[in-house]
Amino acid sequence: MMNTPTTGQRYATLGFAMQPFLLLVFVGSYLTIRDIFGSLSPDGHAAAVSISTRPYLPVWIMIAGIGLPLIGLVFLMIADLKFQFRSKWIFWLCAIYGVIALFSFPFGTPFGFALLTYALLRRDVVLSGRFRPSALHS
Repeated sequence: MMNTPTTGQRYATLGFAMQPFLLLVFVGSYLTIRDIFGSLSPDGHAAAVSISTRPYLPVWIMIAGIGLPLIGLVFLMIADLKFQFRSKWIFWLCAIYGVIALFSFPFGTPFGFALLTYALLRRDVVLSGRFRPSALHS
């Protein structure tokens, strides 16, 4: 008998798959810094024309890099709260991601605190195995 993924498992997998998009923030930052420093004249002043040639591309990359992982976290919370799909990897993802986000002041700190609190409050249920995985639900 083949084990088919449940709706909660699909939400959790999709949410987890969106987390690497956080790296786009670094790409957008790099492109912005490269453009600004590449447009500096020898006396240290930036040429306004060269900075304004692509002003929105790095911003949109950074917005995608912040927005998609947050949407992914919402999918993970839906998988856990609505469909009661509780897995050890979701616990560890929330715990590690929460610690990392704590140091992303000012915007990441509240999300990191919420994720870390959520993971620590659920650790007994998830790590002890006293839950009903949604893969066993009919």
